[in-house]
Formats: sequence, structure tokens, C-alpha cells
Amino acid sequence: IIFLAPVLAYAAEMEENDQHALIFRKAIDPDQTDNKWKLWLLSGSVNRQSGDIRSRQSKKVSPVEEEEMKKSKLGEMVAKLEHTLNKHDEDPGHNTEETLVSKIFREIIGPFILQRSTQVCALLLYLVYITLAIGGCLNIKEGLDPKLLVRESFYLSKFYAIIDETFWREGLQMQVVVNNPPNLFHPETRKIFDEMMSEFEGTQYTMKPNATMLWLRAYETHLETELQELNIQKPNTSSEWYQRCRDWLVVAGGRRLWQMDMVWANKTFDETPNITAFRFQLGLRNYRTPTDHTHSCKLMRSIAEKYSDLNVTTFHEYYPFADQYLELTPSLFQNIFLDLGTILAVSLIMIPDIKCAISIVLSIASINVGVLGFMSFWGVNLDSVSIITVIMCIGFAVDLSAHIAYAFSQSFGNSHARAVAALETLGWPVFLGASSTVLGILLLTLVDSYIVQIFFKTVFIVINLSILHGLVFLPIFMMLIVTGTRSREQVQNSEKSKNNLEMSIAA
Repeated sequence: IIFLAPVLAYAAEMEENDQHALIFRKAIDPDQTDNKWKLWLLSGSVNRQSGDIRSRQSKKVSPVEEEEMKKSKLGEMVAKLEHTLNKHDEDPGHNTEETLVSKIFREIIGPFILQRSTQVCALLLYLVYITLAIGGCLNIKEGLDPKLLVRESFYLSKFYAIIDETFWREGLQMQVVVNNPPNLFHPETRKIFDEMMSEFEGTQYTMKPNATMLWLRAYETHLETELQELNIQKPNTSSEWYQRCRDWLVVAGGRRLWQMDMVWANKTFDETPNITAFRFQLGLRNYRTPTDHTHSCKLMRSIAEKYSDLNVTTFHEYYPFADQYLELTPSLFQNIFLDLGTILAVSLIMIPDIKCAISIVLSIASINVGVLGFMSFWGVNLDSVSIITVIMCIGFAVDLSAHIAYAFSQSFGNSHARAVAALETLGWPVFLGASSTVLGILLLTLVDSYIVQIFFKTVFIVINLSILHGLVFLPIFMMLIVTGTRSREQVQNSEKSKNNLEMSIAA
């Protein structure tokens, strides 16, 4: 609108004045000169419009007939603008010439798409499409694998491959902090802690108890050793249990390994010892993919929340990334719904048919479901890169559907004739625009970069699904839901009623 329209207007003016497109001089018909320089520099195709059309002057807008309208400058401007738009099609300068492509869309492609048998096939095709898309959405994976951010020829790719087969498969450590520990000497409260430990160590993402680093088990082993070897009886009271635990840390060789994992309430040895918080570590396994990180994070936090009285906190170095993955899906749906709401509002303003406007929103929603579903089949995870690309590509889908819906709403006749007219008018431009976009991004397949490949795959899916919806599904859907006939007489009567209302308001 801002740049291309003025350029087109200037080019049309040059064509009308027979100016050369490169030299900006008046072009010469090759039959009218024998000069080689003029043939090489100035010869070209000149305007063959008839003289009366070329020399025509723009028609004057007829004056406002009603005397009351002269009292309102705004009403006069609106009346002139509407009069100009109504006479737009009658202006000989805007007569369009029928092309072979428009004839093919009107007489072959349009009627074929709108046949009853074709509609049934389109319905079956859409059911297959939406089923596959929903299945893909249910199986889509979340997260960004770090090894995808480096090229395969880069040395870090081998490092990530080794990490994937070793540490991420088994051996990582997760930190667990008990901020409100129970009395570990009393059997009742100790049973609650043991149940929590059993749940932590019994998941598919944690290793066996022998991989858990817990000071309590080392302390109990120490007490058992003293009983067996030195015949020192185990503590009989809670205070004695904690006192001997602190002595074990300081004297018996446990300080270096366990002291940093425990927080004591008392600051001196004269006070009754008590532990206010402690930490232990769990061995992890099956931690290979971002999806495993996310599921493990959710599982561990759910176990910790179950024992809220103990105020348990879990942490791993990958938790910040898992938190990001957990926010991806809500953020994606939030942005998609906001986009759909915005598209609906703009469509209701720009398209004077509410059913056509709603059809655009439903088409965009269907395309988004298909994009997310087929992304999973093509190996694209739901990460920050793909989400940005999906939201950005909604604009591509809007263009194709909105053009067809607007052409349908402005056509005359019954629903079948309006659908054919929409395809005849904008079917070929929509196809060319989408095809040029696909051809333009094909070079991205040669770039060895994850972000570039994600952009290519997402745009490729969006454009192809937009073509399918814009040229097949959307015309059939609008033909079925938009009933009745739209005639020129109805439009003219509506315009007259609108003008009368504006005149009465202005008066």
C-alpha cells in the first residue's frame, strides 16, 4: 500500500504516455524508425489503447442533490466518496481483460472443486488431515536439544553424542533439600521420611538406593558398626541420637563428606543438637532428551509437593531449561488465541459478511493444528525457535484465506456462483504468491543450521496447508454455510438506505 501502489501508479502513467521503462523517454514503435541507435535504446511496446480512452478525463462527481447535505461537509465528502466507488466499475480505464488462467479457474477448476463428488472427497481428505494433525499434536515433543545447535561437522557434536550415551543415560545427580525435617529418631515421623525416599528412588528417572548420597544412611551404618564391633548400644533418646550424630560428623570421619549437607540449629556444643535442614542427592537415569528433563522435573516436584509438611525442594542444573519447556505450550496457545481473536476482529471490520469472517478464523485455526501436528511427524520439537516461527507464519496463512473469503463476500449470485467467482478472481494470484514463497525458501535446505531448517520446515508446512485450505476447503465450507443469493439490486438498495440514514443524521 505504501510503496508498491505508488510504484504501480507511476508505471501505469509511464505506460499511458508511451515512456520507455529503462530510458524514461518516449518509446518508439520498431516499424517507425530505421535508426539503429533508436531501435536499440528506444524501441519498445507502446500503448495501443484507443485515443478516446487515453484522452479521457476523470468523471466529475455529481453534486449532492439534497439541500440538507450541504450543511455537513463530512456528509458531502462521504457522499462523493461513495459515488466514486459506485462508479468505479463503469470507468473504462478499469476494464479488465479476461485471461486464460481466469477462464480455466471459472470454467474448469472452480466447477470441478465445487462438484458434489469433489466435496465428498474433500470432506474425507479433511477428516484424514485433521485426524493426523491431532495425532501429531498429542505426540509432539518439547524442548531444544543442545546438540542440534551445532553443526554436525563441529567437534561439539561428538561431545554431545558421547554425553548422550554416558552421563545423560545414567549417573547425573539431583539435589533434594528437606527444609523442615522430621524427628528422624521417632519411628512415626521417620516412617514418613522413608516413604518419601521410596517414592523418590522408585521412579523411572532415578537410580537404585545405592546411588543415593544420604548422610542418614551413612550415620546408621556407623551406629550399626559400633554395635557390632565395639558393643556400643544405639541411642535410646532423640537428644542422644542427634548428639552422637554431631559427634560422628566432628570426630568419626564424617565431617568432610557430610557437614556441608546439614544445617544445625545450635551454635555451641552446650545446646541440645537439632537439625533444621539437610540435603541429599539422588542418582538419575533416562535423562537423555529435553522431554525426559521436563517429565522428570514435573514428577520430582509432584513427589515433593505431596510431602509439603517437610518443605522439600528439588533442583538440577537442567531445571531452568525444564521450566522454560513447561512454559512453551501455555505460551503458544495463549499467543495463538490472541492472534485468532485479533484476526476475527479485523475480519469483522474489513469483511462485511460475518460468516466469511468466521470462516477465516476457523481456517487459520485448522491450519495451526495441522502445522503443529505435521511438525512432530517431520522431527520438529516444540521449542522457542519453532514457536516463534509458527506464530510468525500465521501471517502467511491469513493472507491466503482472507483474499478468498473477501472475494467470495463481494461476488454476486448464489453460493456456488460466488465460490467460482472467488476462485476465478483470486485463485491464480493466491497460488502464485504461495508458490513463489515456497520456491524462495527452497535454498534454505542447503544451510546446515538447526534454526534455518526449522524456519524452512515450518514455512513449508504453513504455505502448503494454506494453499489446500484457501483453494479447496475454504470455498467449499463457505459455499455450504453462506446460503442465499447476493444481487446488485440488494447492494444498491442497502447503499441507498445507508445514505438516507446518514443524511438524516447529518440533518
